[in-house]
Amino acid sequence: MTAVHAKFKEHHRLFLVSLARNDPMGYLDEFGARFRLEFNMSISDTSVSRILHLHGLSRKVVSTIAARQRVATIIEYSAQINSLRPSHDMLVFCDESSCDVRDLLRRYGWEDKGKDLIMRVPMDRNGRISVMAFIGHTGVLDYNYVTGTYDSVAFVNTVFALFRKGYLNPYPLPRSVLIMDGAHIHTAKGVIDKIESLGIKVIVLSPYSPQQV
Repeated sequence: MTAVHAKFKEHHRLFLVSLARNDPMGYLDEFGARFRLEFNMSISDTSVSRILHLHGLSRKVVSTIAARQRVATIIEYSAQINSLRPSHDMLVFCDESSCDVRDLLRRYGWEDKGKDLIMRVPMDRNGRISVMAFIGHTGVLDYNYVTGTYDSVAFVNTVFALFRKGYLNPYPLPRSVLIMDGAHIHTAKGVIDKIESLGIKVIVLSPYSPQQV
């Protein structure tokens, strides 16, 4: 029998588990405070943590998703895609991602109990690299990268370069419908018009709509 089992009965432990499941963003000291209020007995943050771990709970990095979906943009997207009726070989998806030295830093580490773990790290964006990839039904068609971040001019230049290489074509040929998110560099004034001047059809995804995939 562990120390937490000896001191805290099953109903104590299940109370803490219930708190964590109902409030997954809660802190250990918050759970402890509510426990002390409920049972009028002391409990340390360490004991709270051990009890939660014993019941299969662990601390996770929080993943977030958009809380709302814009119905109007979903309808607009559906209308666009239905009007084109593209076959799978006509679709090309593009997106970009970037990182700098801060993204290489680990978020957790080890230190003696009771001590804070403090590391001196760079806090600027020097050395930032942005990568843009274009994906068709067979996989990655091509990619490009820039030092710093993409702007609308660099995005348009990248699309035109792919067109010259033959990776993008006028509609309704294969690889002729470009699907992208609503990032400003994709939708800034004149961007879509320039791309569609090549004969490519452009469709902008609505925000966080996994049902469209």
